[in-house]
Amino acid sequence: MERKLRVGVLINTIYSDYSSTFLSGIDKFCKDNNYDQVIFPLLRENTSTYDYIYDSNISFLSNQNIDILVINSSTLANLRSKQSFLDQLEKITGLPVVCVGLPVNGVPCVVLETQSAINQLVSHVVNKHKRRNILLMHSNGKSEESRLRTERYLKALLKIGIELPKENMMDGEFEFDK
Repeated sequence: MERKLRVGVLINTIYSDYSSTFLSGIDKFCKDNNYDQVIFPLLRENTSTYDYIYDSNISFLSNQNIDILVINSSTLANLRSKQSFLDQLEKITGLPVVCVGLPVNGVPCVVLETQSAINQLVSHVVNKHKRRNILLMHSNGKSEESRLRTERYLKALLKIGIELPKENMMDGEFEFDK
């Protein structure tokens, strides 16, 4: 019997809505194509003295265990510096790798272009619904992806003549325990 292709998924956590949706999509793809899925969570929500335990999952990423690795780079880069994240990626060798969410030089990445969608959304809210007093709820700044989205919203608002005051921007604290 021929062995199934094993798709490894490196992700920060498995219990957030974002992560479970991401994993559901990969799970569906794997089932549709008769592949096995192996999840390597780095279950880190806050840094601690026990990070070495979570980081040890990196040592299991080899072509002996999986055939391709999908990295949810946007979640993994949230709680550490981008350089620290890149340093971890360098430990992974001998595997085809694809990143999702955050571009990584030299690695194929799936990245959403959001400026056009954000421009359309802002234009729709302002022009069709005649709303100009807008509140922007964003993440706490740990996510590079969220910071880019916030910049793009502010840029879209400025494009139609709205400068958002600081009091109209708030941290949504999009964390599981909050």
